[in-house]
Amino acid sequence: MRKIVLYFLLVLLLFNCGTNPNEGISDDSKIGELAMYKVMSNQSQNALNYEISNEQFVLRLYSDIDGSTYKSKIEVLHVVEDSVKLFELDYAFNTSESHWKIKQKEKVLALAEHLQKKNIEIPILKDLSEFIKEYTPAIYEKSVIENGKSIELFSSIYYYQSSIDVNVRASNSNSPMKGTIHPGYLAGKDFFVFQEDQIFDLSLVDLGSLSNYVHSTKDENLKNFIVNNSSSKIAFSVINDFYGSTEDFENFLDNVEIQPMGCSSWCFIGCGSDTGCCGNYSGCCVFSALSCYLHDVQCATCKPPTGAPSWYCGPACKPGLEKPVKFLMSTS
Repeated sequence: MRKIVLYFLLVLLLFNCGTNPNEGISDDSKIGELAMYKVMSNQSQNALNYEISNEQFVLRLYSDIDGSTYKSKIEVLHVVEDSVKLFELDYAFNTSESHWKIKQKEKVLALAEHLQKKNIEIPILKDLSEFIKEYTPAIYEKSVIENGKSIELFSSIYYYQSSIDVNVRASNSNSPMKGTIHPGYLAGKDFFVFQEDQIFDLSLVDLGSLSNYVHSTKDENLKNFIVNNSSSKIAFSVINDFYGSTEDFENFLDNVEIQPMGCSSWCFIGCGSDTGCCGNYSGCCVFSALSCYLHDVQCATCKPPTGAPSWYCGPACKPGLEKPVKFLMSTS
């Protein structure tokens, strides 16, 4: 069975990629570095309208929520070229649609194609991507923490971020624009990102503690890879391939879309309610990890373990344990 290992890697790398909607992202050191940040006035609680800028770019983003419909629009100006408009794009989706998260893959790739038609130089797009990554913590701090906007409104920036990254990656590799949706996004653990665009710096790994995280032959293979490539930066997709191919994952998602709602034997990880699935929801589990299994076991009585904070088990915790997800039953 294919094992999803995002949390395993987060523990190893002591790495916060800044895309966890449950824990939030905050980095006060970045807030003061914004040349300009404006939250536009006269907007409802269900809308977010802001502008950020530095010496290279001005980025304006508007997003709103109307029931289950999310709409957003982004405009980017290039300060270096007398503030010429680089592009304007919009994005929308409806959360009432079945499997709406899975459908975002094709929507983001379509957005990337629209961006490609703007014929913007790849070095400029690469700089824009870094600009967004650098200031995302400040945007979160200002919009969500200080102004009380919803996580969903804030998250709209990540769809545009991914469309930019797809263009850069495709150009660098001289390949078609494509991407594998991240299981963490499907399970509500991350904002939208393609597996190929989430990069881990293996130099941050504590090589001496790697053996503590080996629980299967596949873990051992991954450990050896990390040791032999300890100075590299690699994509999540490379790591995930140690537990199952991209093709297998894509086939699984295709089955999810065409099969009846609910959890059945074809759910190759297990059910969303199984012990070890990250999150608790109906249907197939899309994201599991050893750390989530340990958390579920620790919270079997809904009382946090000694030394853990009171919120550790979550406000929706229910006593008892379900069957374990399938990958935890396999040792190879």
